[in-house]
Formats: sequence, C-alpha cells, structure tokens
Amino acid sequence: MFILETITILLTFTIISTMIATIIRFLYYKYSAKQILKRKIYYEDEILNFLFKNKDLVLSQENIIDKIFIEQGIKIINNFSGVLRKKLSQKFDSLGVSDFLYKKYLNTRQYSEKEYLLYQIGELRSLKYLNELLNLDHHKLISQKIHRGYFFALNAITNEWIYELEKDKISIYIDKIIEIIEIIEKNHVISLKRLIEVLMNDTEQLFNYFMNHEDVLNNFISKILKSDISKKSKGKIFYILSVNKIYQIAPILSEELEKSSDFETNNDEELEYLILLIKSCGELSSEETNKWIVSAALKGKWILKSISAKYLYTNPTLSNLELLFNMLFDKIWWVRYNSARSLDKLKGLGFPYLIKALESNDKFAKDIVSIFITNGNVYELLIKDLKNFDKNSDFSQLGLIINSSSNKGIVDKLIREPDISEEVKIEIIKLIKNNDFIEYFQNELMFIHKNPVFSPYAKEKTLELLALKESAHATTY
Repeated sequence: MFILETITILLTFTIISTMIATIIRFLYYKYSAKQILKRKIYYEDEILNFLFKNKDLVLSQENIIDKIFIEQGIKIINNFSGVLRKKLSQKFDSLGVSDFLYKKYLNTRQYSEKEYLLYQIGELRSLKYLNELLNLDHHKLISQKIHRGYFFALNAITNEWIYELEKDKISIYIDKIIEIIEIIEKNHVISLKRLIEVLMNDTEQLFNYFMNHEDVLNNFISKILKSDISKKSKGKIFYILSVNKIYQIAPILSEELEKSSDFETNNDEELEYLILLIKSCGELSSEETNKWIVSAALKGKWILKSISAKYLYTNPTLSNLELLFNMLFDKIWWVRYNSARSLDKLKGLGFPYLIKALESNDKFAKDIVSIFITNGNVYELLIKDLKNFDKNSDFSQLGLIINSSSNKGIVDKLIREPDISEEVKIEIIKLIKNNDFIEYFQNELMFIHKNPVFSPYAKEKTLELLALKESAHATTY
C-alpha cells in the first residue's frame, strides 16, 4: 500500500512539474519573441530618427548618403514587405531622399552614375517619382545605355504600389513596357533573356493584380498581340504569365496555337514561338491546354515532343499515360528521358508503365527507365514494398527490374539499404541472372561477407554464392 501511494505521489509530482515547465517555457518563448520584435522595431525607429534629425548633414555629404544613408534605407526596406514596406518607403520620401537622388540624377553627366541612382530610387520604392519615371524619354535612356536601371525602378515602384494606382497610370506603364521592348528588339541593345529578367523582376504584386482585374490583364495581352514585338518575346511573356498561374490566358494560348498549329514548321521564329506556347500550356495544366500538348507530342518535331513529354504528367488521363509509354521508345534520347521522368513523377500511376517498358526488347527504353528506377520516385516505392518482404515473398517483379536493367547501381543501392532485411538482400543477389553483372556483383557479395554489421547467416550465404560464381554457368541463382 505504501509503495502504491509513493508511486502515485511521484507520478502526480512528475505530471505537475512537467506542466509547470511547459507553461514557463511557453511564456519565456512568447516573451523572447516580443522582445526580439520590440528590439527590431526600436532599432529601425532609432535609425530613422537619427537620420531624420541629421537630415541636412546627411544630405549635404555625398559619401555619407551613398555609403550609409541609402544603403541602410534599402536594407531596412527590403527586410519587410506589404504595408510596412510602403510605410518605410514613405518615411524615406519624407526625409527628402528621393528628391536628393532625382536631383542628383538630373545633374550628373555620368551615365553609369545615372543608372546607379535609378536603381536606388527603385530599391527605395519611391512612389513620389513614379510620374517622372513614366514621363522620361525611354528612347534617350536606351541610347545612353541606362535602360536597365530605368526598367528596374519603373517595375519595382509600379509593382509595389499597383493597388494604389489609378488605372490610367497602369495603362501608361503597360504602354511604356511594350514600347521599350519594341525599341530594344529593333536596336539589339539587350538580349531577350536579360530583357525579360529585368522587366519581370519582383512582379508578384503585378500578377496578383492581373488575377483580380481581368480587364487590365486583357488590355495588357491585347496590346502585346497588336504590338510589333517579335513572336519570341510575346511567347516569353505568355510563359512568364503562365508560370505565375494566370489561368485567364488559356483561351489566348489556344487562339494563338490555332493560328500557328504547324508543328512541323521549319521556320525558326515560328518554332520558338510554338515551344514557348506549349511550355505555357504545360505550366497551366488545364483541360483546355492539354489538347495542344497532346497534339505537339503526336505531330511535332522532336523538340516539341520532348517538351510535351515533360508536361503530359500534369494531366494523367489513361490516354496520356499510354502516350507517355509509347514515347519511351522514341528514337530521340530527350523524348525518352522526359517521358520516363513524367511517368516517374506519377509514382504509383506511372510505375506499371515503366515495368512494362522493361519487359520489352528495346534496349534504349530499358536504359532510360533504369535511370529512374535506380534514382527516382519509383525507387522509393520499391523500398517501401521490400521493407515488408521476407524470403518467401514474390520476387518476380524485382527480378525483372534487376535483370532487364542495364544499370548495375540498383542492386548496389538495395544491398546497402538499411531498411531491407538481410534475408531479402540475399534473395536479391540470387535474382541476378545477367552474366555481364557477375564481376561487378562479386564486389557486392564481398561487401556483405566482410562487413561486421551483417550476421553470420548472411556471411555464410554470401560464401555459398561466391562459390557458385566459380562456375562458368553462374546464371542459375
């Protein structure tokens, strides 16, 4: 009785002390979090207050404003997002920083410094000078080769404040971007890749705005289609919109593909446009766009087939799975690779098709499937099954994988897999029937025999298997 009472008291004490410790820990973390936040806000406010009090001194010394003031401001602003970033931007505007930078921009004659100042105005998200930026002569900016800084500033500010802007300003911004692309393409002053990177920098707000304001999006797309921008640039813009899941462009993609549905075209510009349109369809992965991916897979040149194979898994219908399976036997390596990768991404849905390919007589299909069975999602499924195996389980499918595969690494990995039992590993080695693997797996057997982790039973079995390999007909185990 005394023992029971003692145990009860100890248990009660343990439970109560644990609860108290948990409460104390929670309160401590809550207090710490508040203190950290408080210190952070205090730190930011202190910097702002210091700068505000010393505004005249700071703004009169160019070295300080370049090296300390602006750098600190940019660092502070970029630590935050949303409403707080806007408030901080407005605070720096109130300090006269934007006025100082823009005045300096107008007065300096060094183009490199002009571009640097535009970058700084953009980094500070200064709404105060958006109108001035929209009214700048972009022809002159391009001729001075400071257009990158201009693009960055224009984009950063517009995207930060887009929900506060009137629609006519957004329309001017869109017109400006399109005109800039046209001029740049005409004068070849910047690569397309670099152009798109600059134009679409930090555009999350813009894409959110497009999703919520379809009229603005339609206006943007309409102007893009009517402009003199090359098809390649148009395709790149569509692709960026699709990556950002602007699903409203799906009908536009279909219309454009209706016009450009010659998937065997020899025209380089047309082919590049088709590639970007198919990639855009793949990113959206809707029923409306899937039909074009299938068409490109069936009728297109090898590069279109390869891209289609990369995206077919996004709509795993029975017909798409069969199409991916058939593409495993294509003569082009990239088509086979992307087909196998898509089936691998589908895990359980794609696994039977990969196994079916191993049953074929096509060496190239087997080679490509082996890559994913050894290193892809399918390998994880295989391990999951083998964890529950014993020596009496059905190893026929695994035997097919091992002996059809040209990749010796599958057995190498399975033998070293910690979650597979020793007896299953012995059964795996017994499955090897391919004479080309004999020398390679001699090392695997020795690994088991010499490794102290394995039991005497495993070592004994490996010695038996090693003895069998002395035979010239070592294909029966």
